[in-house]
Amino acid sequence: MDFHQIPSISYILKEIKRNDINVPHDLCVLISQREVEIAREAIRSGKNITKDKIIENIKIKLNFLNKSVLKRVINATGIIIHTNLGRSPLNDSVAKEVAEIATNYSNLEYDLFNNKRGRRDLLIRDILIALTGSEDATVVNNNAAAVYITLNTLLNKKEVLISRSELIEIGGSFRIPDVITSSGAILKEVGTTNKTHLRDYENNISELTGAIMKVHQSNFYQEGFVQSVKMEELSNLARKKNILFFEDLGSGCLIDLRKYGLNYEPTVQESIQKGTDIVSFSGDKLLGAGQCGIILGKSKLIERIRKNPLMRVLRVDKMTLCALEGTLRLYLDKRYEEIPVYRMLAKTIDEMIQDAKYIISNVKNKNLTLEIFESEGRLGGGSTPRSFFKTIGIGIKHKILSTKDIETFLTRRSIPIIGRVLDDFYFLDMKTVYSKELDFILQALSEMS
Repeated sequence: MDFHQIPSISYILKEIKRNDINVPHDLCVLISQREVEIAREAIRSGKNITKDKIIENIKIKLNFLNKSVLKRVINATGIIIHTNLGRSPLNDSVAKEVAEIATNYSNLEYDLFNNKRGRRDLLIRDILIALTGSEDATVVNNNAAAVYITLNTLLNKKEVLISRSELIEIGGSFRIPDVITSSGAILKEVGTTNKTHLRDYENNISELTGAIMKVHQSNFYQEGFVQSVKMEELSNLARKKNILFFEDLGSGCLIDLRKYGLNYEPTVQESIQKGTDIVSFSGDKLLGAGQCGIILGKSKLIERIRKNPLMRVLRVDKMTLCALEGTLRLYLDKRYEEIPVYRMLAKTIDEMIQDAKYIISNVKNKNLTLEIFESEGRLGGGSTPRSFFKTIGIGIKHKILSTKDIETFLTRRSIPIIGRVLDDFYFLDMKTVYSKELDFILQALSEMS
Protein backbone atom coordinates (compact mmCIF):
# COMPACT_ATOMS: atom_id res chain seq x y z
CA MET A 1 0.00 0.00 0.00
CA ASP A 2 1.28 3.50 -0.82
CA PHE A 3 0.34 6.86 0.67
CA HIS A 4 -2.25 7.57 -2.06
CA GLN A 5 -4.39 4.69 -0.82
CA ILE A 6 -4.76 6.08 2.69
CA PRO A 7 -8.41 7.15 3.00
CA SER A 8 -9.19 10.83 3.40
CA ILE A 9 -10.62 12.13 6.68
CA SER A 10 -13.88 13.02 4.94
CA TYR A 11 -14.19 9.44 3.62
CA ILE A 12 -13.51 8.03 7.09
CA LEU A 13 -16.11 10.33 8.67
CA LYS A 14 -18.73 9.13 6.18
CA GLU A 15 -17.93 5.51 7.11
CA ILE A 16 -18.25 6.34 10.79
CA LYS A 17 -21.60 8.04 10.22
CA ARG A 18 -22.82 5.05 8.23
CA ASN A 19 -22.03 2.76 11.20
CA ASP A 20 -24.00 4.87 13.71
CA ILE A 21 -21.04 5.43 16.02
CA ASN A 22 -22.31 8.00 18.47
CA VAL A 23 -19.16 10.02 19.16
CA PRO A 24 -18.93 13.84 18.84
CA HIS A 25 -17.65 15.07 15.46
CA ASP A 26 -14.51 16.78 16.77
CA LEU A 27 -13.45 13.63 18.60
CA CYS A 28 -14.04 11.55 15.46
CA VAL A 29 -11.82 13.90 13.49
CA LEU A 30 -9.05 13.78 16.10
CA ILE A 31 -9.00 9.96 16.34
CA SER A 32 -9.16 9.63 12.54
CA GLN A 33 -6.23 12.01 12.06
CA ARG A 34 -4.16 10.13 14.61
CA GLU A 35 -4.89 6.75 13.01
CA VAL A 36 -4.04 8.06 9.55
CA GLU A 37 -0.70 9.34 10.86
CA ILE A 38 -0.03 5.92 12.44
CA ALA A 39 -0.75 4.35 9.04
CA ARG A 40 1.70 6.74 7.34
CA GLU A 41 4.42 5.79 9.82
CA ALA A 42 3.69 2.09 9.23
CA ILE A 43 4.05 2.54 5.45
CA ARG A 44 7.31 4.48 5.91
CA SER A 45 8.70 1.56 7.90
CA GLY A 46 7.79 -0.88 5.12
CA LYS A 47 4.66 -2.40 6.65
CA ASN A 48 1.57 -3.21 4.64
CA ILE A 49 -1.70 -1.80 5.96
CA THR A 50 -5.03 -1.79 4.16
CA LYS A 51 -7.65 0.93 3.96
CA ASP A 52 -10.18 -1.39 5.63
CA LYS A 53 -7.76 -2.04 8.51
CA ILE A 54 -7.28 1.70 9.09
CA ILE A 55 -11.04 2.25 9.28
CA GLU A 56 -11.50 -0.83 11.49
CA ASN A 57 -8.89 0.49 13.95
CA ILE A 58 -10.65 3.86 14.07
CA LYS A 59 -14.04 2.22 14.72
CA ILE A 60 -12.60 0.14 17.57
CA LYS A 61 -11.12 3.22 19.23
CA LEU A 62 -14.28 5.27 18.74
CA ASN A 63 -16.44 2.52 20.21
CA PHE A 64 -14.42 2.85 23.42
CA LEU A 65 -15.34 6.54 23.41
CA ASN A 66 -19.10 6.01 23.01
CA LYS A 67 -19.38 6.36 26.78
CA SER A 68 -17.05 7.62 29.48
CA VAL A 69 -13.40 6.72 28.86
CA LEU A 70 -13.05 5.81 32.53
CA LYS A 71 -15.09 2.62 32.78
CA ARG A 72 -16.20 0.25 35.46
CA VAL A 73 -14.37 -3.07 35.00
CA ILE A 74 -14.73 -6.49 36.57
CA ASN A 75 -11.53 -7.45 38.36
CA ALA A 76 -11.02 -11.20 37.90
CA THR A 77 -7.24 -11.12 38.42
CA GLY A 78 -7.15 -12.29 42.05
CA ILE A 79 -5.21 -9.15 43.01
CA ILE A 80 -7.35 -7.27 45.51
CA ILE A 81 -5.62 -3.86 45.56
CA HIS A 82 -4.93 -3.64 41.83
CA THR A 83 -3.02 -0.44 41.01
CA ASN A 84 -3.96 -0.53 37.31
CA LEU A 85 -7.63 -1.11 38.09
CA GLY A 86 -8.10 1.79 40.51
CA ARG A 87 -6.73 0.17 43.67
CA SER A 88 -9.45 -0.33 46.32
CA PRO A 89 -13.18 -0.14 45.53
CA LEU A 90 -15.44 1.79 47.89
CA ASN A 91 -18.19 0.42 50.07
CA ASP A 92 -21.59 0.87 48.33
CA SER A 93 -23.10 2.99 51.11
CA VAL A 94 -20.03 5.22 51.19
CA ALA A 95 -20.23 5.61 47.41
CA LYS A 96 -23.85 6.77 47.75
CA GLU A 97 -22.75 9.37 50.29
CA VAL A 98 -20.10 10.58 47.83
CA ALA A 99 -22.75 10.91 45.10
CA GLU A 100 -24.95 12.92 47.48
CA ILE A 101 -22.11 15.30 48.28
CA ALA A 102 -20.97 15.54 44.65
CA THR A 103 -24.40 16.55 43.36
CA ASN A 104 -25.20 19.11 46.05
CA TYR A 105 -23.59 21.93 47.99
CA SER A 106 -21.79 20.95 51.18
CA ASN A 107 -20.07 22.39 54.23
CA LEU A 108 -16.61 21.66 52.77
CA GLU A 109 -15.14 24.87 54.16
CA TYR A 110 -18.00 26.19 56.27
CA ASP A 111 -18.09 25.83 60.05
CA LEU A 112 -21.74 25.00 60.81
CA PHE A 113 -21.28 25.43 64.57
CA ASN A 114 -19.73 28.89 64.48
CA ASN A 115 -21.27 30.12 61.21
CA LYS A 116 -17.96 31.11 59.64
CA ARG A 117 -15.35 29.87 57.19
CA GLY A 118 -13.94 26.45 58.14
CA ARG A 119 -11.01 24.20 57.22
CA ARG A 120 -11.67 21.15 55.10
CA ASP A 121 -9.19 18.82 56.78
CA LEU A 122 -10.87 19.40 60.16
CA LEU A 123 -13.86 17.41 58.87
CA ILE A 124 -11.96 14.14 59.32
CA ARG A 125 -9.36 15.19 61.90
CA ASP A 126 -11.15 13.90 65.00
CA ILE A 127 -12.02 10.56 63.40
CA LEU A 128 -8.37 9.94 62.50
CA ILE A 129 -7.25 10.93 66.00
CA ALA A 130 -9.82 8.58 67.58
CA LEU A 131 -8.75 5.67 65.36
CA THR A 132 -5.00 6.04 65.65
CA GLY A 133 -4.19 7.83 68.89
CA SER A 134 -2.32 10.56 67.04
CA GLU A 135 -2.32 14.16 68.34
CA ASP A 136 -3.35 15.67 65.00
CA ALA A 137 -4.02 14.81 61.35
CA THR A 138 -4.30 16.33 57.90
CA VAL A 139 -4.89 15.04 54.37
CA VAL A 140 -3.38 15.73 50.93
CA ASN A 141 -4.04 14.21 47.51
CA ASN A 142 -1.78 11.12 47.72
CA ASN A 143 0.98 9.61 49.83
CA ALA A 144 3.75 10.91 47.56
CA ALA A 145 2.39 14.39 48.26
CA ALA A 146 2.22 13.59 51.97
CA VAL A 147 5.90 12.62 52.02
CA TYR A 148 6.88 15.62 49.92
CA ILE A 149 5.06 18.30 51.90
CA THR A 150 6.23 16.84 55.22
CA LEU A 151 9.86 16.96 54.11
CA ASN A 152 9.46 20.39 52.51
CA THR A 153 7.84 21.87 55.62
CA LEU A 154 9.86 20.32 58.40
CA LEU A 155 13.18 19.32 56.84
CA ASN A 156 14.00 21.81 54.10
CA LYS A 157 17.82 22.19 53.89
CA LYS A 158 18.24 19.62 56.65
CA GLU A 159 19.70 16.13 56.41
CA VAL A 160 17.37 13.17 56.46
CA LEU A 161 19.00 9.88 57.51
CA ILE A 162 17.61 6.82 55.76
CA SER A 163 18.80 3.24 55.44
CA ARG A 164 20.08 2.21 52.01
CA SER A 165 17.72 -0.77 52.17
CA GLU A 166 14.76 1.66 52.18
CA LEU A 167 15.70 3.80 49.15
CA ILE A 168 12.89 2.17 47.24
CA GLU A 169 11.17 2.65 43.90
CA ILE A 170 7.50 1.78 43.58
CA GLY A 171 5.06 1.89 40.64
CA GLY A 172 5.29 4.72 38.13
CA SER A 173 9.01 5.24 38.86
CA PHE A 174 8.25 6.93 42.19
CA ARG A 175 11.59 6.93 43.99
CA ILE A 176 12.08 7.91 47.62
CA PRO A 177 15.52 9.49 46.96
CA ASP A 178 14.03 11.75 44.26
CA VAL A 179 11.18 12.86 46.52
CA ILE A 180 13.56 13.66 49.37
CA THR A 181 15.95 15.74 47.28
CA SER A 182 13.23 17.53 45.29
CA SER A 183 11.52 18.56 48.55
CA GLY A 184 14.57 20.58 49.60
CA ALA A 185 15.74 18.08 52.20
CA ILE A 186 19.25 16.60 52.05
CA LEU A 187 19.43 12.84 51.61
CA LYS A 188 22.01 11.03 53.75
CA GLU A 189 22.24 7.27 53.30
CA VAL A 190 23.25 5.06 56.21
CA GLY A 191 24.03 1.37 56.56
CA THR A 192 24.27 -1.05 53.66
CA THR A 193 21.78 -2.62 51.27
CA ASN A 194 21.22 -5.64 53.50
CA LYS A 195 22.24 -4.53 57.01
CA THR A 196 21.66 -1.33 58.94
CA HIS A 197 22.55 -0.99 62.63
CA LEU A 198 21.58 1.63 65.21
CA ARG A 199 25.19 2.86 65.23
CA ASP A 200 24.89 3.65 61.50
CA TYR A 201 22.29 6.27 62.32
CA GLU A 202 23.99 7.48 65.51
CA ASN A 203 27.40 7.94 63.85
CA ASN A 204 25.91 10.04 61.03
CA ILE A 205 23.95 12.54 63.13
CA SER A 206 25.41 16.04 62.86
CA GLU A 207 24.34 19.66 63.30
CA LEU A 208 22.73 19.45 59.83
CA THR A 209 20.59 16.42 60.69
CA GLY A 210 16.86 17.10 60.92
CA ALA A 211 15.31 13.65 61.00
CA ILE A 212 15.60 9.91 60.85
CA MET A 213 13.24 8.59 58.18
CA LYS A 214 11.96 5.03 57.95
CA VAL A 215 10.26 3.86 54.75
CA HIS A 216 8.18 0.71 54.56
CA GLN A 217 9.65 -1.46 51.80
CA SER A 218 6.12 -2.09 50.48
CA ASN A 219 6.44 -4.11 47.28
CA PHE A 220 9.51 -6.22 48.04
CA TYR A 221 11.21 -7.90 50.98
CA GLN A 222 14.69 -9.00 51.97
CA GLU A 223 15.65 -12.26 53.58
CA GLY A 224 18.86 -14.03 54.49
CA PHE A 225 21.79 -12.03 55.86
CA VAL A 226 19.75 -8.93 56.68
CA GLN A 227 19.18 -6.65 59.64
CA SER A 228 17.23 -3.48 60.37
CA VAL A 229 16.72 -1.32 63.44
CA LYS A 230 13.56 -1.58 65.56
CA MET A 231 11.14 1.33 65.57
CA GLU A 232 11.48 1.90 69.31
CA GLU A 233 15.26 2.21 69.02
CA LEU A 234 15.02 4.75 66.22
CA SER A 235 12.38 6.73 68.11
CA ASN A 236 14.51 6.80 71.27
CA LEU A 237 17.59 7.86 69.31
CA ALA A 238 15.70 10.67 67.57
CA ARG A 239 14.33 11.91 70.90
CA LYS A 240 17.78 11.71 72.53
CA LYS A 241 19.35 13.74 69.69
CA ASN A 242 16.42 16.18 69.48
CA ILE A 243 15.61 15.37 65.84
CA LEU A 244 12.40 14.14 64.19
CA PHE A 245 11.44 10.55 63.50
CA PHE A 246 9.35 10.28 60.32
CA GLU A 247 7.85 7.04 58.99
CA ASP A 248 6.37 6.54 55.53
CA LEU A 249 4.13 3.50 55.96
CA GLY A 250 3.01 3.32 52.34
CA SER A 251 -0.23 1.35 52.38
CA GLY A 252 -1.54 2.41 55.78
CA CYS A 253 -2.91 -0.64 57.57
CA LEU A 254 -5.34 -0.07 60.46
CA ILE A 255 -6.07 -3.69 61.45
CA ASP A 256 -4.07 -6.88 62.00
CA LEU A 257 -3.91 -8.73 58.68
CA ARG A 258 -2.86 -11.99 60.31
CA LYS A 259 -6.53 -12.73 61.02
CA TYR A 260 -6.90 -13.17 57.24
CA GLY A 261 -3.95 -15.56 57.00
CA LEU A 262 -1.52 -12.92 55.71
CA ASN A 263 1.91 -12.01 57.02
CA TYR A 264 2.31 -9.30 59.63
CA GLU A 265 1.97 -5.76 58.30
CA PRO A 266 2.82 -2.83 60.61
CA THR A 267 -0.22 -0.77 61.55
CA VAL A 268 -0.59 2.98 61.80
CA GLN A 269 -1.53 2.71 65.48
CA GLU A 270 1.68 0.84 66.25
CA SER A 271 3.74 3.53 64.56
CA ILE A 272 2.12 6.22 66.71
CA GLN A 273 2.50 4.14 69.88
CA LYS A 274 6.20 3.56 69.22
CA GLY A 275 6.93 7.27 69.24
CA THR A 276 6.89 8.35 65.62
CA ASP A 277 6.68 12.15 65.31
CA ILE A 278 5.14 12.05 61.83
CA VAL A 279 3.68 9.15 59.88
CA SER A 280 2.22 9.18 56.35
CA PHE A 281 0.29 6.58 54.33
CA SER A 282 -2.16 6.10 51.45
CA GLY A 283 -5.93 6.22 51.78
CA ASP A 284 -6.81 4.10 48.75
CA LYS A 285 -4.85 0.92 49.40
CA LEU A 286 -5.27 -1.11 52.58
CA LEU A 287 -7.39 1.59 54.16
CA GLY A 288 -9.95 1.16 51.36
CA ALA A 289 -11.05 4.76 50.75
CA GLY A 290 -10.37 7.17 47.86
CA GLN A 291 -6.96 8.36 46.69
CA CYS A 292 -5.35 10.56 49.31
CA GLY A 293 -2.31 10.83 51.55
CA ILE A 294 -2.86 10.97 55.31
CA ILE A 295 -0.38 12.67 57.64
CA LEU A 296 -0.53 12.02 61.38
CA GLY A 297 1.67 13.26 64.16
CA LYS A 298 2.48 15.85 66.78
CA SER A 299 0.12 18.85 66.76
CA LYS A 300 2.83 21.49 66.38
CA LEU A 301 4.27 19.67 63.35
CA ILE A 302 0.92 19.07 61.63
CA GLU A 303 0.01 22.74 62.14
CA ARG A 304 3.22 23.78 60.38
CA ILE A 305 2.35 21.50 57.48
CA ARG A 306 -1.15 23.02 57.28
CA LYS A 307 0.39 26.47 56.89
CA ASN A 308 2.65 25.46 54.01
CA PRO A 309 1.43 27.19 50.79
CA LEU A 310 1.74 23.80 49.06
CA MET A 311 -1.31 22.61 51.02
CA ARG A 312 -3.48 24.52 48.58
CA VAL A 313 -1.72 22.80 45.68
CA LEU A 314 -2.07 19.34 47.22
CA ARG A 315 -5.41 19.54 49.02
CA VAL A 316 -8.21 17.04 48.43
CA ASP A 317 -11.73 17.73 47.18
CA LYS A 318 -15.13 17.17 48.77
CA MET A 319 -15.64 13.73 47.21
CA THR A 320 -12.32 12.40 48.49
CA LEU A 321 -13.02 13.68 52.00
CA CYS A 322 -16.49 12.15 51.94
CA ALA A 323 -15.13 8.76 50.82
CA LEU A 324 -12.44 8.91 53.49
CA GLU A 325 -14.84 9.85 56.28
CA GLY A 326 -17.37 7.18 55.35
CA THR A 327 -14.70 4.49 55.25
CA LEU A 328 -13.12 5.60 58.53
CA ARG A 329 -16.53 5.39 60.22
CA LEU A 330 -16.69 1.71 59.24
CA TYR A 331 -13.40 1.22 61.08
CA LEU A 332 -14.71 3.08 64.12
CA ASP A 333 -17.73 0.77 64.20
CA LYS A 334 -15.46 -2.27 63.61
CA ARG A 335 -17.45 -3.13 60.48
CA TYR A 336 -14.27 -4.13 58.68
CA GLU A 337 -15.75 -6.64 56.26
CA GLU A 338 -18.11 -4.03 54.85
CA ILE A 339 -14.93 -2.51 53.37
CA PRO A 340 -14.49 -4.34 50.02
CA VAL A 341 -10.76 -5.09 50.55
CA TYR A 342 -11.54 -7.03 53.72
CA ARG A 343 -14.70 -8.60 52.36
CA MET A 344 -12.59 -10.10 49.55
CA LEU A 345 -9.90 -11.23 51.96
CA ALA A 346 -12.62 -12.97 53.98
CA LYS A 347 -14.17 -14.67 50.93
CA THR A 348 -13.92 -18.42 51.52
CA ILE A 349 -12.90 -21.25 49.21
CA ASP A 350 -16.47 -22.61 49.36
CA GLU A 351 -17.86 -19.24 48.24
CA MET A 352 -15.43 -19.10 45.32
CA ILE A 353 -16.27 -22.68 44.26
CA GLN A 354 -19.97 -21.85 44.42
CA ASP A 355 -19.47 -18.79 42.18
CA ALA A 356 -17.39 -20.76 39.68
CA LYS A 357 -19.94 -23.60 39.53
CA TYR A 358 -22.77 -21.11 39.01
CA ILE A 359 -21.08 -19.72 35.90
CA ILE A 360 -20.00 -23.09 34.47
CA SER A 361 -23.40 -24.70 34.96
CA ASN A 362 -25.23 -21.84 33.23
CA VAL A 363 -22.97 -20.99 30.28
CA LYS A 364 -24.47 -21.96 26.93
CA ASN A 365 -21.55 -22.04 24.49
CA LYS A 366 -20.40 -25.28 22.83
CA ASN A 367 -17.12 -23.67 21.73
CA LEU A 368 -15.91 -23.27 25.30
CA THR A 369 -14.09 -25.61 27.65
CA LEU A 370 -14.41 -24.40 31.24
CA GLU A 371 -12.57 -25.87 34.19
CA ILE A 372 -12.31 -24.96 37.87
CA PHE A 373 -8.73 -24.37 39.02
CA GLU A 374 -6.92 -23.52 42.21
CA SER A 375 -4.53 -20.60 42.03
CA GLU A 376 -2.81 -18.00 44.20
CA GLY A 377 -3.96 -14.43 44.75
CA ARG A 378 -2.18 -11.44 46.20
CA LEU A 379 -3.24 -8.47 48.25
CA GLY A 380 -1.41 -6.10 45.88
CA GLY A 381 -0.83 -2.36 46.13
CA GLY A 382 2.66 -2.91 47.52
CA SER A 383 1.31 -4.60 50.64
CA THR A 384 2.57 -7.87 52.20
CA PRO A 385 4.68 -8.97 49.19
CA ARG A 386 5.45 -12.31 50.87
CA SER A 387 1.79 -13.19 51.34
CA PHE A 388 -0.22 -15.34 48.96
CA PHE A 389 -3.63 -16.86 49.47
CA LYS A 390 -5.40 -19.78 47.84
CA THR A 391 -8.04 -18.84 45.27
CA ILE A 392 -10.50 -20.59 42.99
CA GLY A 393 -11.36 -19.56 39.45
CA ILE A 394 -12.44 -20.61 35.98
CA GLY A 395 -9.99 -21.59 33.24
CA ILE A 396 -11.33 -20.82 29.74
CA LYS A 397 -10.39 -22.42 26.41
CA HIS A 398 -12.10 -21.81 23.07
CA LYS A 399 -12.20 -24.16 20.06
CA ILE A 400 -11.28 -21.34 17.66
CA LEU A 401 -10.07 -18.33 19.64
CA SER A 402 -6.61 -18.10 21.16
CA THR A 403 -5.99 -17.05 24.75
CA LYS A 404 -5.14 -13.58 23.44
CA ASP A 405 -8.40 -13.48 21.46
CA ILE A 406 -10.36 -14.42 24.60
CA GLU A 407 -8.65 -11.64 26.52
CA THR A 408 -9.45 -9.12 23.76
CA PHE A 409 -13.09 -10.19 23.61
CA LEU A 410 -13.56 -9.85 27.37
CA THR A 411 -11.74 -6.53 27.70
CA ARG A 412 -13.81 -4.97 24.92
CA ARG A 413 -17.17 -5.64 26.54
CA SER A 414 -19.32 -2.69 27.64
CA ILE A 415 -18.21 -3.71 31.13
CA PRO A 416 -14.68 -5.05 30.52
CA ILE A 417 -13.67 -8.25 32.30
CA ILE A 418 -10.00 -8.43 33.26
CA GLY A 419 -8.44 -11.81 34.08
CA ARG A 420 -5.01 -13.34 33.51
CA VAL A 421 -3.33 -16.17 31.64
CA LEU A 422 -2.81 -19.38 33.61
CA ASP A 423 -1.00 -22.17 31.75
CA ASP A 424 -2.91 -22.51 28.44
CA PHE A 425 -6.14 -21.07 29.83
CA TYR A 426 -7.51 -17.58 30.28
CA PHE A 427 -8.28 -17.51 33.99
CA LEU A 428 -11.01 -15.63 35.86
CA ASP A 429 -10.26 -15.58 39.58
CA MET A 430 -13.37 -15.59 41.77
CA LYS A 431 -11.59 -14.06 44.78
CA THR A 432 -11.99 -10.54 43.41
CA VAL A 433 -15.33 -10.98 41.62
CA TYR A 434 -18.48 -9.70 43.33
CA SER A 435 -21.57 -11.92 43.36
CA LYS A 436 -23.45 -9.16 41.50
CA GLU A 437 -20.91 -9.48 38.64
CA LEU A 438 -21.38 -13.19 37.97
CA ASP A 439 -24.20 -12.68 35.46
CA PHE A 440 -22.09 -10.22 33.45
CA ILE A 441 -19.37 -12.88 33.15
CA LEU A 442 -21.95 -15.54 32.34
CA GLN A 443 -23.42 -13.42 29.53
CA ALA A 444 -20.00 -12.59 28.10
CA LEU A 445 -18.95 -16.25 27.96
CA SER A 446 -22.26 -17.27 26.41
CA GLU A 447 -21.79 -14.65 23.65
CA MET A 448 -18.16 -15.58 22.87
CA SER A 449 -18.72 -17.08 19.41
